[in-house]
Amino acid sequence: MWQTLTATEQGGDAQSAGLPTLNCGPRSVTLVESDGSTDVDEAQPTIVDTYTLVLDSSPNPGETVTIDPSSDTVLGVTTSPAEVQFDDSNWSQPQTVDVAAVDDDQIEPLVHTDTITHALSSSGGVFDDKIPVDDVIVSIVENDFPQATLRILIEYPGFGLVESLPAGISCPGICSADFDDGSTVELSASTINDGRFFGWGTACSGQGACSVELNGETTVTATFGVPLSIWVNGFE
Repeated sequence: MWQTLTATEQGGDAQSAGLPTLNCGPRSVTLVESDGSTDVDEAQPTIVDTYTLVLDSSPNPGETVTIDPSSDTVLGVTTSPAEVQFDDSNWSQPQTVDVAAVDDDQIEPLVHTDTITHALSSSGGVFDDKIPVDDVIVSIVENDFPQATLRILIEYPGFGLVESLPAGISCPGICSADFDDGSTVELSASTINDGRFFGWGTACSGQGACSVELNGETTVTATFGVPLSIWVNGFE
């Protein structure tokens, strides 16, 4: 609960004396996150989440209150605008802060956090830097993942091809590629030059499609060839 104090001259009131009305008492700042949380995605750095700041009481006439959001702009998030300002004309109007993820190249947990802190300053009056402003804990979705190399070894490459889904391998030619570690890569074999596919080896087996889950460097062999012809008494 705050009260309004007025300075008066003897025999008159503040208004007739031409003196400003001064507000004294507890000062605070209200911070509201949209939807109750702040969530951003490194894969979509142009899409922002927001929160608002607003003063709970008016600064004195001529006083400007500045709140400066600060975060880890190297590995975390960016905020805009760089600062918000209030005075006795706009103190009750919430001001919006945009939060966006930084698309860095660091491999971090799938969902990690950054903390936005706030520094409050005043041009002079009852607001000062001792007034606390809540932090914002931002949840950030990671888009960089550990990589694993998948290598294809073809026996008798003149008779067949191996390709991957997702794209990356087209062997012979490109016989190794990096994929997200822990992901699944589908390999398919096709024949050329009247060849025959005899099957997979190492990380896959059989002659059907090869579905390999990567766990570090992985090797798959593919064996191609031509059918043997046996001649007996002039007959194949």
